[in-house]
Amino acid sequence: MTRPTVRAFTLIELLVVIAIIAVLIGLLLPAVQKVREAAARAKCQNNLKQIGIAAHNYHNVAMALPPGRQEISPPVQCQLSALALLLPHLEQADRFALFVQSQLLTHADNDAARSSGDVAGFLCPSDPSAGVVSGPTGGPSGRTNYQANLGTHANSSESKPANKRGVFASGSKVALTGISDGTSNTVMFAEVRRGTNAAPDVFEVQRTMSTSPASAWPTGVADTQKNTAVPSMDTAVASACSSSSLAPDRTTGLAYYGSQLNYVFYTHTLPPNYSGKDCMTQPSINIHLASRSAHTGGVNVVLADGSVRFVSDNIPMDNWRAAGTRAGGETLPLD
Repeated sequence: MTRPTVRAFTLIELLVVIAIIAVLIGLLLPAVQKVREAAARAKCQNNLKQIGIAAHNYHNVAMALPPGRQEISPPVQCQLSALALLLPHLEQADRFALFVQSQLLTHADNDAARSSGDVAGFLCPSDPSAGVVSGPTGGPSGRTNYQANLGTHANSSESKPANKRGVFASGSKVALTGISDGTSNTVMFAEVRRGTNAAPDVFEVQRTMSTSPASAWPTGVADTQKNTAVPSMDTAVASACSSSSLAPDRTTGLAYYGSQLNYVFYTHTLPPNYSGKDCMTQPSINIHLASRSAHTGGVNVVLADGSVRFVSDNIPMDNWRAAGTRAGGETLPLD
């Protein structure tokens, strides 16, 4: 009986098949990366949604949103951030109970709280930073990619023009009814990029010397004045943040519980994903810190009405500033 002839692939045919497979893999990998980033972005947006819900639940109890950072006013001396104060409303009551608010954060009574690690819902999976601040007992302090809106003025307190105040400040107690620009037009929290706490970092914050709010920086720097030559920001801000450096600080977003300004606030004095330097005064009074993300083309924010939006890097600066004030009299769209 004659056996059928088995035809083998020629070398040319084999090479063609390999080339086709290589092309298909080349087409597939970017698609997989896009799907992965879309999932990470959706997770990031969900984190902000949960923070927004927690803020509303806090408001329902306290009749105001939490302070951006507690003021040191006995018996409360802890200077906890708004995120830390929201922990009981994020199913993190046990973690919140570790903080002894009658003591400074640096007190030994708060060592365990400052070493209790990350809250998963405060981390955007797209951020590649491996930077960590170690707590007093050796555990990580707890990182965050979400910080509170300080407004369009660098002063961390409410002591600034009313039309430049954000939703949060040190010692603030803002009711939703006090957001006269409209809760759907005003940002509560936005993304920030975490620092490296080690190697040189494009997101490092320059520390500049200051002794008082009045003499903190040159005229115009603590404020945001529209400049027609550079409509994206005040040129004085760029100058102050790129010079007079005392020391770079690479710890933004590495201790969610607060105290230091770059652990707590971001500002609408700089455009989203601004490529220049942030800066803050030492002692910690004023800050310019941009909202940034590892997503392509923009940043995620949660508005005061609890809705989450993705804001393009190309948003006009006037619109971005309008979204950063709670009573500025502007209602420009975030689109």
